Amino acid sequence: MRVPARVVVASVASAALLAGCGADEVPGKPEAAEDGAGSPGDGVAVHEGAVDVLVEMPPGWRIRPEAAQGATVIANAEACGQDFCDNVNVLLDAAHGATAEEFHDVSLTELDGIGELESEREVDVDGRTGYEVEYAGDLGMGQGDMRYLVRYTVVDDQAVIVTYTARPDTFDEWRADAEAMLESIEIRQP
Repeated sequence: MRVPARVVVASVASAALLAGCGADEVPGKPEAAEDGAGSPGDGVAVHEGAVDVLVEMPPGWRIRPEAAQGATVIANAEACGQDFCDNVNVLLDAAHGATAEEFHDVSLTELDGIGELESEREVDVDGRTGYEVEYAGDLGMGQGDMRYLVRYTVVDDQAVIVTYTARPDTFDEWRADAEAMLESIEIRQP
């Protein structure tokens, strides 16, 4: 079975969206509100699709208004550099009949040779079997080395993929925020 693995692609989409501009020129650069409010849904990002995915956003994180390739991108206003904002993106993709385990196996195979796997484990994603993968590398998007923390599962033949993407020097600084968002994933079926 050939399953298009979008774990890596989800990260690449976020890097491509946020590339190529100075920090003050990034279209839709998120603005941090003092109290962490001001986001749609009062701090909850909603990605609508074949299934809806909700992610709670910590203060300082905002939805980027221009999503790439059907992704909902949540960027950190405090972690915007010259040409990149650390971000979490939410993406749905067809699983083509794969289970979460099969999707995971293909994702690891496709990651081999592209990035360096740091860790992987089975996790609960809103009551479903899912996986968490941490990896690093230069995925060829002109951003240089990045680090990634990804959680995903499969629901109703949809791969639900949530990816934290950051520069190596800021990854650990914002990791707790990213992990809180990954832990908060809620999946609603229509």
